[in-house]
Amino acid sequence: MHVGARIRLKRKIAGINQVNLAAAIGVTFQQIQKYESGNNRISASSLHAAATALKAPIAWFIGGLQTRDANPLHALMATRRLGTGPALGPPPPGIAPPGVGLAPRYRRRR
Repeated sequence: MHVGARIRLKRKIAGINQVNLAAAIGVTFQQIQKYESGNNRISASSLHAAATALKAPIAWFIGGLQTRDANPLHALMATRRLGTGPALGPPPPGIAPPGVGLAPRYRRRR
């Protein structure tokens, strides 16, 4: 949704309507509507074409997105997996280790 909202914002700033942007990218205006609303994801090649048509760097459309590494918990877990972070020790009693008990149990019904 973030990229689509940024496309809409940049398109409005540039004073370009959806029909003209669609023609520049090579898609239908309905596809532009889907990109902007977040119903469809935009491909890298279409994003490049949109960035060129809107005279903006691709980074402008994806700037501000939070990656998994921006989350401190994900970063800690990644360093632990690599063996470079602090040792967290075993889980407290009553708490299963990661991944245990997550798979559903399938039983044959009679």
